[in-house]
Amino acid sequence: HVCLKSSAIHWFAHCFEPNVLQKSTTHPTVLCSIRLLQSEYKIKSLRRQGFIHEDVCLAAAGGKECEVRMNKIVDILKEIHIFHLATVDEKGNPHVRPFSSVTEYRGEALICTNNTKDVYQQMITHPQIEMSGMGKGGWIRIDATVERLDDDDARAAMLKDPTGPSRLYHVGDGIFEVFRLKDVKAFRYVHGQEVEIIEG
Repeated sequence: HVCLKSSAIHWFAHCFEPNVLQKSTTHPTVLCSIRLLQSEYKIKSLRRQGFIHEDVCLAAAGGKECEVRMNKIVDILKEIHIFHLATVDEKGNPHVRPFSSVTEYRGEALICTNNTKDVYQQMITHPQIEMSGMGKGGWIRIDATVERLDDDDARAAMLKDPTGPSRLYHVGDGIFEVFRLKDVKAFRYVHGQEVEIIEG
């Protein structure tokens, strides 16, 4: 699936069949399910212009499927690779641990864990979290609220993450859990530059 800013739709129609463009009423962007009819250059051009944020795959001419991520927070966490997630327990004591798996599902960022871990209960009880990590010459801090997502399609999407959750879990195992990130705000700190604030 490809997500575009609404201002890109008319431009994009010159590259793709118009009948495959579908406007979503549930997301502030326009969600399009498309088949690529033009060259890899067209996708790269759109990315440079800010219409799309990251090409998961670049398909050349011939009608191959092409998927592009829209969620900027997913892009940031993928860039970091290993990020640290902070929670608090029932006594208010902080706990931090490394995470690596993140994916986009229906325009939202998902992370995963299992329901036998302390972090699962902490996120259920106190859903306000922070994450941090290093990337692009500086460091990132992300504030978010997490919400458990009881959706097997979301679990299946999470299992495709290349960091390997599929080696530990499977849909229907009774322990695999996914959380979506809500009310997300990221802060990018680079020495000598103003703090960049990114909302997702």
